[in-house]
Amino acid sequence: MNILIFGASGCIGQEITQLALQEGHYVTAFTRSVEKINHLRQNHLSFFQDDIMNADAVLKAIKSKDIVINVIEGSHRLHKVRVQGTRHIINAMTVAGVNRLLCHTSFIPDKEHPFSTVKQLIHKLSGARRKTNKMHHELEHIIGHSSLNWTIVRSPVISRQSATAGKFPAVPPERKTGQMTAARKTARFILFQLQPGTHNSQKIISLQESPAATQETSDGMYAK
Repeated sequence: MNILIFGASGCIGQEITQLALQEGHYVTAFTRSVEKINHLRQNHLSFFQDDIMNADAVLKAIKSKDIVINVIEGSHRLHKVRVQGTRHIINAMTVAGVNRLLCHTSFIPDKEHPFSTVKQLIHKLSGARRKTNKMHHELEHIIGHSSLNWTIVRSPVISRQSATAGKFPAVPPERKTGQMTAARKTARFILFQLQPGTHNSQKIISLQESPAATQETSDGMYAK
């Protein structure tokens, strides 16, 4: 398949790029900084260097693609970029007739109530953590109310430390399900959604410790 990846230079983006290439896909990496992923260069990888805030560039990049993957990373400080950029992606896919969208969102869990839903977390937390969760909830709302064939993979926030260490100190050790996973595991699970028979069309799914042990979140499927 011909895959376009937004956020290809991030922790998850680089992992998805490598895994997709290993599976034999043709990959276009949309990035502002080719230097960050130049080490991945090979025959089936091409680069589209531009800014996601440039709607015309987003449309040009999306044309003729089979799949779009949005794994743009960043805290609430990038709220405008992530939200508006996602709108550009959805609009461009609609115009270009590209229907399949995979997107990753994340949230900061509550140590005392690790099984809280995102909606509950927005009310419980304060400051930067609350803003980050609210931003991701807004992203899910925008995607969920589009007409695309979308799947959102939701996981707790992945830091650069935890991405390389393979574990997430913010999660209590006694928590057995719903634990954060490293960037490679997250990337692998996102790509798994391209497999026939996953039946995760227009759903938000939570990434748990084992990729095989996933469940639909309590937020469920967006009503149309």
